[in-house]
Amino acid sequence: MNGLYMALRTLNWRQPWAWPRALQSVFFLGGGLVSVLLLSPWWMPRWQTWHDAKQAQDKLHLQQEAAQTLRVETAALLQTQIKIDFVDAGVLTQLAHQHGLQVLQFGLDKPVHTPALNALHMQQLPVHLRLQGAWTDWVAWLAEWPTSAPGVSVSSLELSADPRGGISAQLVAFMPQSTLTPSSLTLKSGNSEKTLPTDPFSTQSWMASQRAYAEQHPSYAQRVVPELMRPRDPLESYPLERLQYVGQIASGAEIEALVQVLPHLAAKKEVPMASVHRVRVGAYLGQDFGRVQSVASERLVLQELVLTPTGEWQPREVNLPLKESVP
Repeated sequence: MNGLYMALRTLNWRQPWAWPRALQSVFFLGGGLVSVLLLSPWWMPRWQTWHDAKQAQDKLHLQQEAAQTLRVETAALLQTQIKIDFVDAGVLTQLAHQHGLQVLQFGLDKPVHTPALNALHMQQLPVHLRLQGAWTDWVAWLAEWPTSAPGVSVSSLELSADPRGGISAQLVAFMPQSTLTPSSLTLKSGNSEKTLPTDPFSTQSWMASQRAYAEQHPSYAQRVVPELMRPRDPLESYPLERLQYVGQIASGAEIEALVQVLPHLAAKKEVPMASVHRVRVGAYLGQDFGRVQSVASERLVLQELVLTPTGEWQPREVNLPLKESVP
C-alpha cells in the first residue's frame, strides 16, 4: 500500500500521457463508468424516486409526532373538568362604557330555543345594541368578548360612518343562558335591575343543581360538547315519540331508512308525504342526540346520550321498530 502511495505521489498530474499504460487504463475506465452513470437515462428517475420517498418518510414521521402530541393534549383535556359560566346581557354594555363607546340603544327579544339547547335546559337571548364611537374602541370591545362574555355570537351587524366622527354600529348578539338557575336570576337592562327569587324547595332548583353537577363531569366534555358543536339535522327538531320507522330504500350499495314525522295528538288532518324523510347511518334523530347505528329490515337502531342519576352522560341504545305507514 505504501508503494502504491509513493508511486502516485511521483506521478506528474499535468502529463497523464507520461503515466504507465496500466494506470492510464484504470483512470480512463473509472472516468468512463462515472460518465455513464451520470448520463444514463435510468439514473435520474431512480434518484428522484429515492428523494421523494425520503421526503414522504420524513413527512410521515412529523405527522405521527403531531398526532401523538394531539392525543396527549386531548387526553389531558378530557380529564379536565370544564366549567361553563354564562353572563347576563348587561356585561356587553358595561364593556362598551369601559372602552369609551356610547350605547344609544339596548333591547332584549324573546329567548330562542333549539332542541339541543332544550336538552341541556339552555336558551339563546337575542340582544339588540346600537353603539357609537371610534373604530379602535369598537375593535377593543369585540376583543374582550371571548374572556368577559364567553359564548356570545353576532347574528347581524350594520356599520355606518358617523358624521360626528367614528362609526355607528347596530348589531344583534345571541347570549347563551341557562333556563334553570339554582340561585336568583338577575337581569340588568340600562339602569333597571330585576331579581327573580327562587324557592329553596323548588323542584326546578334541585334539577338545576343536578344539571350543574353533570356539567362538571368529564363525560360532559367528552360526549355532549362535541354534539353541541356540530350542525343540527332536520329530524332533531322532533321528539322520538313523533318519529316512526315506516320502510327502507336502497341507494346504491347503501340502505336508507324512511322515517315519518307524526302530527301532534291534537292534530286531526292527515300527515303529508313531505313528512317522510330518508335517513342513513350516521344521521341524527330525536332530541337526545340519537345517532343511527344500523338500518335493519325490522328495526332502526339508535344510540342516544342520557344523563344518569350520578351526573354522568352515558350512551343508550334505542330501537325504532318497523311500522307500516297508514295510507
